[in-house]
Amino acid sequence: MQRARRYGATIVHLPISFTDNYQELSRHPYGILKGVVDSKSFRQGSWGVEIVEALHPEP
Repeated sequence: MQRARRYGATIVHLPISFTDNYQELSRHPYGILKGVVDSKSFRQGSWGVEIVEALHPEP
């Protein structure tokens, strides 16, 4: 990441999060989104939606 920044690459951070009941998704998610729901991943306010320090956004 640091090397990419030094070379002038634009770094785009696109964190994803869902409400606790995953109301943003269809009633019967499939594929990767089914795995997200089944594992209760990416819920707002949980550690799983935070950007890790090593990849933290910079100006």
